[in-house]
Amino acid sequence: SENSDTLFERNSGLDFDKGTKIEDNNTSFMHTEEIEKPTGSDLFTEQEQKKLYQTERIISGNRYETAVVYDDTGKIIFKKKGSFDNVSFTKAQLSKLKGKIITHNHPSCSGLSADDIMFMQNHNLAEMRSCNMFGTHIMRPTKNRFRFHMMYLTRDLMRFIMN
Repeated sequence: SENSDTLFERNSGLDFDKGTKIEDNNTSFMHTEEIEKPTGSDLFTEQEQKKLYQTERIISGNRYETAVVYDDTGKIIFKKKGSFDNVSFTKAQLSKLKGKIITHNHPSCSGLSADDIMFMQNHNLAEMRSCNMFGTHIMRPTKNRFRFHMMYLTRDLMRFIMN
């Protein structure tokens, strides 16, 4: 299976400018386009952010994908257990996703996949997160629907934030 760097570059068709940075030593990306105001999980209180990190630490050890959907205050809307490489949602669940934050784990330890990127775009998510035993990949849309701001939080950084 190809890593998410390759899938992202080849399949996404997204238009990045010269500010884009792709790190080859892991599956993280960074787009330097500034976000105009706090979005996604940045809107959570510090306590809610810590709960999010704790949830990611727990689900990152699962051998199956688990998705957790949050509103913009950090309240859990619903959780969904999937298979080794995906989580399926009902039509009713999909209708509740606009503007929400989703975190999910990748048991394969990959970063965000091309499917994650398309899912985020198709359902107008405020943020898509993918966690594994090494850290969390975070993707947010920018004002241009076809550009994304991406970050990578390592486990060490998350532990530092939580203390």
